[in-house]
Amino acid sequence: HSLNVATLSENACLAIGANGLLARVAAYYHDIGKIDNPEYFIENQEGVNKHDDLKPEVSALIIRNHVKNGLKKAKKSRLPVEIIQVINEHHGSSYVTYFYEKAKKEHQENGDPPPEPRDFMYSGQWPQTTESAIIALADTIEAVSHTIQDPTIPILRERVWQIIMHKISEGLLSNSHLTMEDLYKISEDFVLTLSGQY
Repeated sequence: HSLNVATLSENACLAIGANGLLARVAAYYHDIGKIDNPEYFIENQEGVNKHDDLKPEVSALIIRNHVKNGLKKAKKSRLPVEIIQVINEHHGSSYVTYFYEKAKKEHQENGDPPPEPRDFMYSGQWPQTTESAIIALADTIEAVSHTIQDPTIPILRERVWQIIMHKISEGLLSNSHLTMEDLYKISEDFVLTLSGQY
């Protein structure tokens, strides 16, 4: 996953004149917090999903903690501040949507009050640099790309643009200084890189 995010991020940065090398290196480290519990993350699961036996609140806590754990590891290893920043920002303060929706459904079915939204939110900040924003986009797009049944160029283009628009509406890109022209170029570069992979 991190290698693919690095390739997507570097290529997209180069397409708009941003620092591709910084993006590649930071993407290698963006998920180092997953090292403590790798089996709880989809890219490391083979057949068995450990979340099937957990409450959505517990699953969301495990998922959210990879950022906190990553920050601890990065600081302990004295990684450069630019890489630490990407670790903190690659999810911003977005929701762990899958488990939040699952919890809302379970609470409704059981007649319980709705779940607390903050229990499903990351505690990072929105990306502050172009490279950090591109890594955040690449992270989501790389993960979602594995769920696309027929990854043709038109389907990839549509899905990539949907994700970018969702991230804009979420606020993820509000501090990144990316223009719509930049986002179009980034989108097209993501599609080109993904189509090469598939």
